[in-house]
Amino acid sequence: VRWPLEAHGCFQLAHTASDDGAVNRIVLNMWTSLVGPIGRTNGPPPEHAGEPVHVGRVFAEHVFTRPFAPPESRKVLALEAEGLPRVPPDRYSWRPTDALLALPHAARPLDEALVPDEAPVAFGLNHTDSNQHVNSLVYPRLFQDAALRRFATHGRSTKLLAQRLEIAYRKPCFAGDRARIVLRAYEDGERLGAIGAFLLDGSDRPACTIHMSFGT
Repeated sequence: VRWPLEAHGCFQLAHTASDDGAVNRIVLNMWTSLVGPIGRTNGPPPEHAGEPVHVGRVFAEHVFTRPFAPPESRKVLALEAEGLPRVPPDRYSWRPTDALLALPHAARPLDEALVPDEAPVAFGLNHTDSNQHVNSLVYPRLFQDAALRRFATHGRSTKLLAQRLEIAYRKPCFAGDRARIVLRAYEDGERLGAIGAFLLDGSDRPACTIHMSFGT
């Protein structure tokens, strides 16, 4: 854990379009790949110690918006910055948020449908960051706990680590908000996974939607 990671990244400005070709989003996409040396924190060095290996990768998709504008003016359909095209020429295929709630093709569901987690969520100041929103990394941590509880309910081992995450944020949450996690566990070969969402009290629209898969 004392050795640094090396990151290589790139970005893309692009737009999405409706079926009739009209621009309906300006997006900023980012890719990062992480490389680190083989090592061990305690004990003798492992085989090939010090050799670089691929550690993981991140893809992030951002939609330009005007968060403090009136609702009818928040959507950004053109950029107004010197040196940039008003509409980036690259066209990006938008994937609906609901797609995250689809099970992998070969997966076998452990739950027939989304079920509420047994532990309700009460967000506090410890969950927020400098913009006073619940931090984006809080949702995966809470969802991982809920998924492990769900696996235990089905008699599966929880000696697992989340290895892949896909998450779509729709609406920020704040300290004082209460929410519930609904999720559906599945198995895919020897792997376990869960799909689900955070629902604020009084709402059936997800604040964020998550698909997480686990391995040993």
